[in-house]
Amino acid sequence: MEVERIQRIMRQKGIDVLLSTSNDSVFYLTKAYKIPARSIPTRITIIVIPAAGEPVMVACAITRALVETSSKIKKAVFYREYIDSPIEMAADIVKRSGWECGRIGLEMVALNAFFYRQLVQALPQAEFVAADDVIDSVRMVKTEEEIDRLAKAAQATDRAIRKAFLTAKPGVMELAVERAIGIELLNNGADMVEHITCGAGMNSALAHPKAEERPLEDGELIRTDTGGIFGGYMSDLARTVIVGKPTAEQNEYWEALYQIHGKLIAAAKPGITGQELHQMCLDMFARQGLVYAYTITGHGLGLGQHDAPIIGPDTATPLEEGMVINLEPAHRNLGAIMHIEDTLLITKEGGKVLSRSADWSKLSIA
Repeated sequence: MEVERIQRIMRQKGIDVLLSTSNDSVFYLTKAYKIPARSIPTRITIIVIPAAGEPVMVACAITRALVETSSKIKKAVFYREYIDSPIEMAADIVKRSGWECGRIGLEMVALNAFFYRQLVQALPQAEFVAADDVIDSVRMVKTEEEIDRLAKAAQATDRAIRKAFLTAKPGVMELAVERAIGIELLNNGADMVEHITCGAGMNSALAHPKAEERPLEDGELIRTDTGGIFGGYMSDLARTVIVGKPTAEQNEYWEALYQIHGKLIAAAKPGITGQELHQMCLDMFARQGLVYAYTITGHGLGLGQHDAPIIGPDTATPLEEGMVINLEPAHRNLGAIMHIEDTLLITKEGGKVLSRSADWSKLSIA
């Protein structure tokens, strides 16, 4: 089904062949989690998708058993790592299909310069065009299975952060809280920790703080932006709490930010564009006298942390029912960043929050 939807868009755009090479897209098309090699960039997997007909996968021979038993794409050829050229094998498939002079779509964001140069040399008469949006547009609207996976990942991550943040008391080491988040993420079912930023006090004013071996102090804000990978799907949540008791001013700013967050969630309905939702956020910040900390208000979430659509100033893509996005307004003041990020499903009634296992409306959670 995914391949057929991609092929329809390819024909509309006049693309003869698409070479899918990103780790996320390879997993999306094959449904075999361990085929992409995220940590070995030279072990490329290429799915050659013609505008009509059956796709062919070029994969490393080390993955043969997995491909044959688990992949939805069964037609495959295998290269011996460090011996054969996967690019030449993909080019041969294109040539045999008669498209060596055709328009070939590439995932330009993911394809590194090393392999791109080899492609140009192997297919000198071809016209190469960016086709990232072809697969992105298919991946944006999630299946029921994907929504369920993302909801479970978000809930697990929320529980992990909550448990770790309950240990954030005066005198506890900042680094200990960060490590507790990672441990709890794995305990809650993550295959791996994708990212953790965690910082308190002055560190919380950094966009991506790294926790230090320093004791937490009463009255400090502590903030995390954390995500893991659960069966190939991402989680990505930001939470901010207080160490000890908040001041009246801290509470005032947090209440304003949380109200804005709620209004954005309610407005996240089919038809509104990422640009419009972002501008709505900026307008509410201005009316409340808050200082906007980042450059976007959110992003799609799925196999990638920042999937399409981006909820930002240049996104004309309208939201659709069935999309899963993250909204993350952040306010910079009082020597810190207050940041909240939730995962939500786009419905006709607005955003349905998938990511809360507990109440985060107050800075104090003790």
